[in-house]
Amino acid sequence: MQDLLNKAKELMQWAERYGIDEISITNGSEKIHLSKNGVAASNYPLQASVSAAPVVTSGSANLPPQEVPKVSPSSSFKKVVSPMVGTFYKAPGPDAQPFKKEGDRVQAGDTVCIVEAMKIMNQIKSPHEGILRKILVNNSEVVLKDQVLMEIEPA
Repeated sequence: MQDLLNKAKELMQWAERYGIDEISITNGSEKIHLSKNGVAASNYPLQASVSAAPVVTSGSANLPPQEVPKVSPSSSFKKVVSPMVGTFYKAPGPDAQPFKKEGDRVQAGDTVCIVEAMKIMNQIKSPHEGILRKILVNNSEVVLKDQVLMEIEPA
């Protein structure tokens, strides 16, 4: 049980670091579910309650916090932001053409990229219409929730 609690503490640190509100992990018979309200549950008869406050542990799990990169988007441009933590992809596959390139016309609702989170490919659709002026992240880069991915000039 102590191993499971230690794993839960490490997951809480990771979730807090990347701004994740809820996470569930299954590994064989072990199951961990964490949510912002601070409850960790397993399939063991004993239910564990763990505080959502940061936990200090020794070893590689104790990493310095990362901040969303400070990019100053143009005030006249509309933003496309990541709705989640994940990996940014410009194209639907490694050999495929990008959804959109800088200078392309974008319609509201067009898929402009993918953010992969927990092996799920989430299509990110543009909330704005205009010209894609700047892609602010690199392909395969980890992005954070609410990080600005692209700038669109209204047209």
